[in-house]
Amino acid sequence: QWFLCLFGNRMPCETVCRIWDLVFCKGPQAIFQVALAALKLCGGMLAAAEDLGEAMEGLRDFETSLFDADALLECAAIDFAGIGDVTKLREQLLPDARKEWQEYRRKMAAYQLQENVRKGKERGRELLMSVYSNVNSAVSSLTSEHPPSAGG
Repeated sequence: QWFLCLFGNRMPCETVCRIWDLVFCKGPQAIFQVALAALKLCGGMLAAAEDLGEAMEGLRDFETSLFDADALLECAAIDFAGIGDVTKLREQLLPDARKEWQEYRRKMAAYQLQENVRKGKERGRELLMSVYSNVNSAVSSLTSEHPPSAGG
Protein backbone atom coordinates (compact mmCIF):
# COMPACT_ATOMS: atom_id res chain seq x y z
CA GLN A 1 0.00 0.00 0.00
CA TRP A 2 2.95 2.33 0.50
CA PHE A 3 3.73 2.42 -3.18
CA LEU A 4 0.15 2.71 -4.37
CA CYS A 5 -0.69 5.66 -2.12
CA LEU A 6 2.82 7.12 -1.83
CA PHE A 7 2.72 6.54 1.92
CA GLY A 8 -0.39 8.71 2.29
CA ASN A 9 -2.85 6.17 3.63
CA ARG A 10 -1.64 5.66 7.24
CA MET A 11 1.36 7.85 8.05
CA PRO A 12 1.00 11.20 9.78
CA CYS A 13 0.39 14.11 7.40
CA GLU A 14 3.67 15.93 8.16
CA THR A 15 5.68 12.78 7.46
CA VAL A 16 3.81 12.17 4.21
CA CYS A 17 4.40 15.76 3.07
CA ARG A 18 8.12 15.44 3.79
CA ILE A 19 8.27 12.16 1.87
CA TRP A 20 6.49 13.73 -1.11
CA ASP A 21 8.91 16.66 -1.04
CA LEU A 22 11.75 14.16 -1.23
CA VAL A 23 10.09 12.29 -4.09
CA PHE A 24 9.58 15.52 -6.06
CA CYS A 25 13.19 16.60 -5.43
CA LYS A 26 15.03 13.29 -5.94
CA GLY A 27 12.67 11.36 -8.16
CA PRO A 28 10.99 7.99 -7.89
CA GLN A 29 14.00 6.28 -6.31
CA ALA A 30 13.14 8.18 -3.11
CA ILE A 31 10.03 6.01 -2.76
CA PHE A 32 12.19 2.89 -2.45
CA GLN A 33 14.70 4.61 -0.19
CA VAL A 34 11.96 5.69 2.23
CA ALA A 35 10.32 2.26 2.19
CA LEU A 36 13.64 0.58 3.00
CA ALA A 37 14.34 3.15 5.72
CA ALA A 38 10.92 2.49 7.29
CA LEU A 39 11.60 -1.24 7.26
CA LYS A 40 15.01 -0.68 8.81
CA LEU A 41 13.61 1.54 11.57
CA CYS A 42 11.06 -1.10 12.54
CA GLY A 43 13.44 -4.01 11.91
CA GLY A 44 13.64 -4.99 15.57
CA MET A 45 9.89 -5.26 15.81
CA LEU A 46 9.73 -7.28 12.58
CA ALA A 47 12.44 -9.65 13.79
CA ALA A 48 10.60 -10.20 17.06
CA ALA A 49 7.28 -11.00 15.34
CA GLU A 50 6.29 -14.63 15.69
CA ASP A 51 4.26 -14.79 12.48
CA LEU A 52 3.30 -12.75 9.43
CA GLY A 53 0.10 -11.44 11.01
CA GLU A 54 1.99 -10.04 13.98
CA ALA A 55 4.56 -8.46 11.66
CA MET A 56 1.85 -6.82 9.54
CA GLU A 57 0.08 -5.48 12.62
CA GLY A 58 3.38 -4.12 13.92
CA LEU A 59 4.03 -2.41 10.59
CA ARG A 60 0.60 -0.80 10.66
CA ASP A 61 1.20 0.48 14.19
CA PHE A 62 4.65 1.72 13.18
CA GLU A 63 3.22 3.64 10.21
CA THR A 64 0.63 5.49 12.24
CA SER A 65 3.16 6.46 14.91
CA LEU A 66 5.86 7.66 12.52
CA PHE A 67 5.88 11.29 13.64
CA ASP A 68 9.68 11.61 13.50
CA ALA A 69 10.04 12.38 9.80
CA ASP A 70 13.63 13.53 10.38
CA ALA A 71 14.77 10.08 11.51
CA LEU A 72 13.01 8.39 8.59
CA LEU A 73 14.39 10.72 5.94
CA GLU A 74 17.87 10.74 7.48
CA CYS A 75 17.92 6.96 7.39
CA ALA A 76 16.70 7.01 3.77
CA ALA A 77 19.32 9.57 2.74
CA ILE A 78 22.29 8.03 4.54
CA ASP A 79 21.69 4.28 4.58
CA PHE A 80 19.96 3.92 1.22
CA ALA A 81 21.37 6.78 -0.86
CA GLY A 82 22.54 4.51 -3.67
CA ILE A 83 19.35 2.50 -3.89
CA GLY A 84 16.97 3.08 -6.74
CA ASP A 85 19.13 4.99 -9.20
CA VAL A 86 17.81 3.08 -12.15
CA THR A 87 19.89 4.91 -14.75
CA LYS A 88 23.18 4.09 -13.05
CA LEU A 89 22.08 0.54 -12.38
CA ARG A 90 20.98 0.12 -16.00
CA GLU A 91 24.36 1.38 -17.25
CA GLN A 92 26.14 -1.11 -15.01
CA LEU A 93 24.01 -4.14 -15.81
CA LEU A 94 23.02 -3.62 -19.44
CA PRO A 95 26.24 -4.92 -21.07
CA ASP A 96 26.05 -8.22 -19.17
CA ALA A 97 22.32 -8.48 -19.80
CA ARG A 98 22.91 -8.01 -23.53
CA LYS A 99 25.59 -10.71 -23.53
CA GLU A 100 23.25 -13.10 -21.71
CA TRP A 101 20.44 -12.31 -24.16
CA GLN A 102 22.72 -12.91 -27.18
CA GLU A 103 23.92 -16.20 -25.69
CA TYR A 104 20.31 -17.24 -25.05
CA ARG A 105 19.34 -16.38 -28.64
CA ARG A 106 22.37 -18.29 -29.99
CA LYS A 107 21.43 -21.38 -27.96
CA MET A 108 17.79 -21.13 -29.02
CA ALA A 109 18.80 -20.84 -32.70
CA ALA A 110 21.02 -23.92 -32.34
CA TYR A 111 18.20 -25.80 -30.62
CA GLN A 112 15.73 -24.79 -33.35
CA LEU A 113 18.19 -25.95 -36.00
CA GLN A 114 18.58 -29.32 -34.26
CA GLU A 115 14.80 -29.65 -33.98
CA ASN A 116 14.34 -28.78 -37.66
CA VAL A 117 16.97 -31.37 -38.64
CA ARG A 118 15.29 -33.99 -36.43
CA LYS A 119 11.86 -33.18 -37.86
CA GLY A 120 13.30 -33.22 -41.37
CA LYS A 121 14.78 -36.67 -40.80
CA GLU A 122 11.47 -37.92 -39.43
CA ARG A 123 9.59 -36.46 -42.39
CA GLY A 124 12.15 -37.99 -44.78
CA ARG A 125 11.64 -41.42 -43.20
CA GLU A 126 7.88 -41.01 -43.50
CA LEU A 127 8.18 -40.07 -47.18
CA LEU A 128 10.49 -43.01 -47.89
CA MET A 129 8.08 -45.39 -46.15
CA SER A 130 5.22 -43.93 -48.18
CA VAL A 131 7.16 -44.30 -51.45
CA TYR A 132 8.17 -47.85 -50.50
CA SER A 133 4.57 -48.69 -49.71
CA ASN A 134 3.37 -47.19 -53.01
CA VAL A 135 6.03 -49.09 -54.98
CA ASN A 136 5.12 -52.32 -53.18
CA SER A 137 1.44 -51.76 -54.01
CA ALA A 138 2.24 -51.04 -57.65
CA VAL A 139 4.46 -54.14 -57.95
CA SER A 140 1.82 -56.28 -56.27
CA SER A 141 -0.90 -55.04 -58.60
CA LEU A 142 1.30 -55.56 -61.67
CA THR A 143 2.26 -59.08 -60.64
CA SER A 144 -1.35 -60.01 -59.92
CA GLU A 145 -2.50 -58.70 -63.34
CA HIS A 146 0.35 -60.29 -65.26
CA PRO A 147 1.62 -63.37 -63.51
CA PRO A 148 5.07 -64.48 -64.67
CA SER A 149 5.01 -67.25 -67.25
CA ALA A 150 6.40 -70.63 -66.34
CA GLY A 151 8.72 -70.86 -69.29
CA GLY A 152 10.22 -67.56 -68.89
